[in-house]
Amino acid sequence: MLKVSITLSNGAEITCEASDPSICAQMLGMVFKDLPGYLMSGGYKEQHTASLAIDGGSEALSELSGVQPERSNGASGGNAESQAPCTPAESEFAEYCRSVAPVGDMRRVVLAAWAANHFLGTVSISDKEVSRLFQLVGWRQPESFTQTLRNAARSKFRWLERIPGRSGYYCATDVGIRAVVPTQDA
Repeated sequence: MLKVSITLSNGAEITCEASDPSICAQMLGMVFKDLPGYLMSGGYKEQHTASLAIDGGSEALSELSGVQPERSNGASGGNAESQAPCTPAESEFAEYCRSVAPVGDMRRVVLAAWAANHFLGTVSISDKEVSRLFQLVGWRQPESFTQTLRNAARSKFRWLERIPGRSGYYCATDVGIRAVVPTQDA
């Protein structure tokens, strides 16, 4: 019997038990592949501890030696790694976005735009700013932020609006905020 327990820097625990070490290795490989980047990189400057406990003998450990915590963001177009927040405001921004956990790139972009304004004082965002914001939160990067921003601004949604005189810059609309931001925070 093999038991692997991993404690991440945020206190989350991953435990895998299996009678066959290769099954445990496969499971851990899947977990590491899909784990958000901010959990793998430490995410918070105050907490840089992680522990790994393996029960099952040296043959079990050699079976697991091929398991690597690979970072994959799940998108073929964006390979940017997660980036730890540098300021308390960035930490609050990232924590808030993770707590809301919107599903879909357009919802994430709208939340990032609103939260960047709320926590960081960023009035408008372009594809460059939203890429950095996604890195702070640890979200996978879409293939094209430009297209995602345009889609959220289309008349069908009207979740974002273009900033006049600033090509490529957008801000969240009231419609977008109501669609994405929890009501007690809007």
